[in-house]
Amino acid sequence: MAVQVCNNCPTTIETKWIELGCSYAYNAAAFTKLATPPTLLQQEDSEEGLAAKPENWPPEPSRYIMMYEPPARPWGCPNAVAVWVQWHRARGKHEFTDPAVAPQRFISPILFVDGHVKIHNFSKALTVDPIHPYEPQPEWIWYRPLDSAIASR
Repeated sequence: MAVQVCNNCPTTIETKWIELGCSYAYNAAAFTKLATPPTLLQQEDSEEGLAAKPENWPPEPSRYIMMYEPPARPWGCPNAVAVWVQWHRARGKHEFTDPAVAPQRFISPILFVDGHVKIHNFSKALTVDPIHPYEPQPEWIWYRPLDSAIASR
């Protein structure tokens, strides 16, 4: 079931498999932008992210996300109401506009840059500030902020 979010914006689809042929994604800064900018700190490389970087580029490789299966996907335009979709392990309704009322927790397997894999619960990150879900947490880092952005905090 496709839901139009706003003019000239993507519509929801059933699964990442239908869109990409795979439900996993490489962390290359292709964030869905629900706010402009999509991160609170300016990114070192907002276009390519981790892609084509040397091994020592990511800060804290044991926390830096390399590949992930999205626990949910927002579809929409910056600064507009998004429709969120949970496709794996979803029971019943899997589209919603408020992540706080999602039918299940936001669980995702993650491959980190240092090579270890762990399953994480992204529920807090996606419900506390759903338009900025990519901010660094004690358990993970989605993007590398500019050094000057960190220093100015």
